[in-house]
Amino acid sequence: MNNLFRYALLKRSIDILFSTIGITVFFFPVLLIGIMIRSTSKGHLFHRAYRIGKEEKPFVMFKIRTMIVNTPVKSFESLKEPEKFYVRFGKALRLSGIDELPQLYNILKGEMSLVGPRPTLFDQTDLIDLREENNIYKVKPGLTGYAQINGRTKLTSASKVSLDKYYLDNISLKLDMIILFKTLPAIIKDIRIAKDQKENTISDVKKVFTEVS
Repeated sequence: MNNLFRYALLKRSIDILFSTIGITVFFFPVLLIGIMIRSTSKGHLFHRAYRIGKEEKPFVMFKIRTMIVNTPVKSFESLKEPEKFYVRFGKALRLSGIDELPQLYNILKGEMSLVGPRPTLFDQTDLIDLREENNIYKVKPGLTGYAQINGRTKLTSASKVSLDKYYLDNISLKLDMIILFKTLPAIIKDIRIAKDQKENTISDVKKVFTEVS
């Protein structure tokens, strides 16, 4: 049994174990969030969308719905004025990564893994081209990944693929564990940055009104 096969077998076992535990632990919290969303917005609890998976095979990825039902089907970064599409609590759910919890089901099914490059949307043509050039689609997409602990959505497509390539070239159980342990601190850092930006914006607005008066 070679090292790569052993790694794949162990990784799949870990995916099954932790996705099963995660689904059990988070079932009722997700249900409660769903009730809150349904009480303030029309539509289903889960957002189901096609993503590109391993070997470029499409699959249906699940997320907690954070946007209103008539939001254009495209990447968040390409939306004009994305703030106006959020449901109540939607931004907080997205920023914290809680909206990704239903992907534990995708992991259990074997369509995703706990760690890997994030699934690609079909309108992200520049990202798709770069991933094809660098053979990134040879591994399963992940709930979290090397790019997620190094900038998340603030990264350019080229930067994402560069980080994905690093992961692919250095793939190991040790690197997977490092990424998992660094995911929560990375999310907390993003939340703090967003909070600081909001406070700075409010401060700037107050300053303008003070100068005008």
